[in-house]
Amino acid sequence: MKHFSILLLVILGFSLPSLSNDVSLTVGDYNNWGWESLLIENGYIELVIVPEIGGRVMRFAMPGDQQMAINERTLGKTYNPDTNSNGPWGEGWGYGGFKNWPSPQSFWNWPPPPRLDWGVYQYTIEHQSADSVVVFLESEIETVRAKGYQQSRRFTVYKNSTVVKVEQYLTNVNGTVRDLGIWDITQTIVQHGDEKDATNFSVYFVTDKTILNDKKIDIQEMDEGIFRYQDTRVNKGDGKAYMNVSAGWCANVDERDEQSYYKLFEIHPEENHPDNNTNFQIYSAGNNSYIEIEVLSPLQKLAQGETMRYDEYWSAARVKGIHYHANKAGALLSASLNGTTFEASYGMFTTGKVMLHYLNSNGQELGTSTEKAVEATQLLTLTETVPEGTSSVHLHAFDSKGQLIGILSGQREFSVGNDLMVGGALKMFPTAGKTDQVFTLTGAAVKAEQLTLYTLNGQRVALENIQEHDKRLTFNVKNASQGIYVLRVNNGISTFQQKIMIY
Repeated sequence: MKHFSILLLVILGFSLPSLSNDVSLTVGDYNNWGWESLLIENGYIELVIVPEIGGRVMRFAMPGDQQMAINERTLGKTYNPDTNSNGPWGEGWGYGGFKNWPSPQSFWNWPPPPRLDWGVYQYTIEHQSADSVVVFLESEIETVRAKGYQQSRRFTVYKNSTVVKVEQYLTNVNGTVRDLGIWDITQTIVQHGDEKDATNFSVYFVTDKTILNDKKIDIQEMDEGIFRYQDTRVNKGDGKAYMNVSAGWCANVDERDEQSYYKLFEIHPEENHPDNNTNFQIYSAGNNSYIEIEVLSPLQKLAQGETMRYDEYWSAARVKGIHYHANKAGALLSASLNGTTFEASYGMFTTGKVMLHYLNSNGQELGTSTEKAVEATQLLTLTETVPEGTSSVHLHAFDSKGQLIGILSGQREFSVGNDLMVGGALKMFPTAGKTDQVFTLTGAAVKAEQLTLYTLNGQRVALENIQEHDKRLTFNVKNASQGIYVLRVNNGISTFQQKIMIY
């Protein structure tokens, strides 16, 4: 069996103890805010959704912590979309928390579409058990700005994990046909209590592209391709930075209290985005009251009756400092390989176990470490002796049922982009329900005329000439053993290539 995606679930032969961090759902007035709220918690994270104020998330945090900014002037207030043209924006900066808008903003200008932004969202509890809770929310159809459009969201919280799946939908019910995207805006704090403390809050992200900055935003390169934003340029007015991140994650870090919050998302460099073709933005109010961390999906033409979807995963860990990568397995904080000594530190998102895999320069596995128990939110620090000839080390993370969550590598080349990407223009996913010897490819790869798989020393393993093009292609790699390879995509005009891992 060949397993070749960090998202593929694999049952291993070890057992784990029974764990008690069940998921619970409580409906009521959370924290005396004055709204009916949905509190979903599991001992590691708390998610508070308020359906009657635009289906916002007003809290995503580890117990005892705060991440999202809340405009206290709006607490308990609701605004009628039919009679109030500004809604919560008449109180300064809205409610706070997390919301969606259709992008680009030029579609609706300002203020935001009232039914989508501050109208009542109907909610359905689709699933509730000790293992997970799933809640779906849906807006009314917009009648003022962005007429004829509707937004919806689905949240899934899991047992023994800080990971929350966030499904975001935009539907053209009876509106005009336009190129639109889904825009995630999350307002977060930059202060501890009443104390402004901008230098202790950082946002880390990865990009190899030019950052469009109006000079009011303090962004510094901390390591090659690794950038940090801090809200230090106060009293200069509000400002915004626009960028194309080259890896689908960002980390919002409270350096003082050692608490980090993550957004994990797919990037699509081959597709068009709004605002100078950027997929990630940071806005500063300019006075340390809040910042906005914004993720933008690609633009898509929506005919009437069509729906677009863009998923994210949120997560959290009690760690601080520079981040090099994050996925559903956890966050990579540091990694070094000196001779036969490997040292690394990770922030863990899910309670379960981890195992290190040691590979040589040809991608062949030389051995594995013993299993190590880990707990969600905790810092994992490792010092291991590795086999002679090891050139890379990969951490495999498993949940409490022994299923593979993901793989974190200590090498940057396997940390950039989506889980697997070619030339910034290819996405690959395992084919569900089919043999483990076939890749399914989407994105720009569907225009490929030839796909070739090589070993790292240049030996050709597989070749496929593409005769017909569809929205998805399959590529059989049954002749490849486990290891690291180079997949080359030729579309008749240019060639893209990138290393991939086959397990």
